[in-house]
Amino acid sequence: MELHKGVTLQGGKYTIEKKLGSGSFGITYLANMRVQVAGQLGSIETTAPVAIKEFFMSELNSRSADSSVVEGTQNTVVTNYRRKFRTEAQNLGRMGNPGIVNVLEVWDENNTTYYSMEYVEGLSLDDYIRQYGPIPERKAIEMFLQLADAVQHMHSNRMLHLDIKPKNAMLRKDGRLLLIDFGLSKQYDANGEPESSTRVGGGTPGYAPIEQADYHNGKDFPVTMDIYALGATLFKMLTGQTPPTASSIVSDGFPTQILERCNVGRHAIEVVTKAMSPSKRNRYQSVVDMRADLCGHGFARTSPNNKTKRDNGQTRKTDDRTRVIDEETPIADGRTRIINENTGPANARTQFVNSEQDERELRSIVRHQMDRKEYRDACRTCNRFLNEGRCPDVAQELLERVESLMNKKKKESEIAKALLFFIISVAIIITMVLIIPRFV
Repeated sequence: MELHKGVTLQGGKYTIEKKLGSGSFGITYLANMRVQVAGQLGSIETTAPVAIKEFFMSELNSRSADSSVVEGTQNTVVTNYRRKFRTEAQNLGRMGNPGIVNVLEVWDENNTTYYSMEYVEGLSLDDYIRQYGPIPERKAIEMFLQLADAVQHMHSNRMLHLDIKPKNAMLRKDGRLLLIDFGLSKQYDANGEPESSTRVGGGTPGYAPIEQADYHNGKDFPVTMDIYALGATLFKMLTGQTPPTASSIVSDGFPTQILERCNVGRHAIEVVTKAMSPSKRNRYQSVVDMRADLCGHGFARTSPNNKTKRDNGQTRKTDDRTRVIDEETPIADGRTRIINENTGPANARTQFVNSEQDERELRSIVRHQMDRKEYRDACRTCNRFLNEGRCPDVAQELLERVESLMNKKKKESEIAKALLFFIISVAIIITMVLIIPRFV
């Protein structure tokens, strides 16, 4: 059913090496891409490994005798899905996020459509879990936040993945996670209308919410389906077990005991349970909220593109303070966090350029904690940002607001206690006035 080794595409630009996998809508291959590398004194032609995805509906398409040309593409259903395949490959190519696989080009050939993308060497997250077992909680959450960042970037560009699971996350050799396989992804416009008329795919059992199997497109952007899948992925990371199907959770309830047996903390269990709620209204309504809930309870705030490194593995002390030197690191708004290497002894702590990303995260976390009346946690979050030198002006402003609210609540509580004491005292006096004459 697939292209054989040695078959060339794009006039010899790509040469098929082997099949990597297949699904309902396509086949993925490992291929060598011919590239020209130029230097000061000349150029050479070499090859680089890439992945190529071919549109091929296994139930409706077939191949010609030489196995290259795809037949059956005149079917209306196939035509619609092929158009969707091309459109979403183009949309994916515009993502430009380090946590999302890069698409190189899309083209038509052999009576079907192909697109090429970067080839990622390494294990899938699913293979990693199968090989090493459940991931310790803190490490699992650090890895999970990388996926959450990639999914949030998709959502900010009004695109749903719709098949998030450990098999669709590749673990690079440098430890970074990369989201792959966008065969079920769907693009929406600003009005919440899907760009293609094809229905939402059913997803993978255990990772798809119950409404995804029978979802009817409307004027909305149902990010809660991806949030369910993120929760299920975190469940698999923490337990090593495939999550129960959504219908099982509806019938039997969420299996918190499985997470408890794996020594998962109470709050992480609450986060997974909420993300995988059968009712979409009870789930997190955005990845930002889910991420903030994790980050706001002492879990590491990490991203492979947002790390703090020690300068050459060393810690330099200046004016009795420890100074950590951060590498130049690109952030979401295109600016760079830069360390001032000329910091004088009067101000030897790390210097950061405030980023919109930090401010959004801080405001989201504090808002979430204040909504839950966790004022002390909100104060700790603001102080943590202040200590780390991240958007200190905003952190100080929010800290003063939270402290003001706490003082107001404290005064209201004291007034309420005083009023209650007064009422009780009056009641006692009245009771004594009424009762004592009877004994005189």
